[in-house]
Amino acid sequence: MAEKFKNYFTGVSPLEVSFATLMFMSRWLSVTMIIMASELLIQYGVLGSIGFIIAFVLAFIVYSFVGRAITITFSSKNTLGDVIAAKTTDTTKHILLILILVLSIGMIVIQAFSINLMLQTIFQIPLYMSQLLFYLFCFLFIVPGGIKRMLKLEPLFVAIIFSTVILIPVYFFIQKGIQPVYDGIWLYHPYLLYWKNNDGLFLFFTSFLLIFSLLIVDRISWQRLFQVKPQKVNIALSLSGVINGTILLALISMILISLSKNSYQNASTVFFNLITELHNSLLIGLFVGFCIIVSASAIGAEIQALISLFVKNLFKSSTIAAKRSEKQLHYMLAGGIFFFLLIISFFSPESIFEIIFLYGVICTAMVWPMLIIIYGNRAIPVLYMYGVIFSIFCGWFLYFYIGQFSGLWASFLLSGAFSSIFLIKERISSKRKSS
Repeated sequence: MAEKFKNYFTGVSPLEVSFATLMFMSRWLSVTMIIMASELLIQYGVLGSIGFIIAFVLAFIVYSFVGRAITITFSSKNTLGDVIAAKTTDTTKHILLILILVLSIGMIVIQAFSINLMLQTIFQIPLYMSQLLFYLFCFLFIVPGGIKRMLKLEPLFVAIIFSTVILIPVYFFIQKGIQPVYDGIWLYHPYLLYWKNNDGLFLFFTSFLLIFSLLIVDRISWQRLFQVKPQKVNIALSLSGVINGTILLALISMILISLSKNSYQNASTVFFNLITELHNSLLIGLFVGFCIIVSASAIGAEIQALISLFVKNLFKSSTIAAKRSEKQLHYMLAGGIFFFLLIISFFSPESIFEIIFLYGVICTAMVWPMLIIIYGNRAIPVLYMYGVIFSIFCGWFLYFYIGQFSGLWASFLLSGAFSSIFLIKERISSKRKSS
């Protein structure tokens, strides 16, 4: 890949702590995560939401040590696809790349569903028009400048994010005080304030597992890790986790404001109902800008990572790549993906929470092979990958017949069992060779 086009996909590196922190922070503050926080608040109350946020922060801190190992071990690589190609044999490589491709498409579809719910709630215009305008804006924002342009705009995005999460709650509580919010929640939704929630601890551990697994298979996080100096990775990831946790806490206070005066029809859109509580044009504009920017940034990063996977790893030796330049291929893929998102988002479900956990079944099964790739010295055999795929299907089976959490843990534990068998077998064979 030409150096110019490499910079188009990866941006400028190496980055210092401050900018790296902003980069990771903006990647993981998405509409999907906000909707998930809303649904968790509705289902598990304030205590469950706080447990989720603590698990979120801890997952980032633990992942920061894995991220440092990634940047040291694979310093010459640029993407997750590059690492998989370098550390695996042909058949295993193809299986892993297909799984990463499925994860990429799955996450981008989840983002599209989340954006669809947001646009339906905020804008009082036909849905097809708001969708078309939004994706046209994203195409013009993302495609011509690539990651380089997106990174230049990150400080502005972060300034708008912080302005929103600080100014709106402060304005509301100064105007009306906290008592009306408390009275409204106690009247309409008293279960949100119930503290003796026995499911909270299980939710905490499951949330940690889910967030950590999302991090370790995230193409964008890997891509951005390679832009950071190895000695700065720990502090950048840890700080981004703490800052995002703080922002999520502020968002929960905003969700409580939107819930304090009425009931709700759809838990996924509770946060966006806040617009009806704001009676200041500046704050309404700031809130809408926050939603659009967070959505565009998330969908842009997902599309860039997906196209990078196609161009650098999947289409590298194909006849399609031979007939087209890298830039032509990029524009074609971007246009095709945006058209796909425009169509698929019209079939958006009412609950994003369930889809994230369904997606998480694949992610938790992938934790063990990813750790073996990062820390292991031997190639992963094809038979082991079949075990991982078996774990995913078992997780989905339990997800539908027992529950979301059961499917997540079953996938993780089964994949871990196959990993243990693989590692024991490798140790036995190495002892035989040495003797």
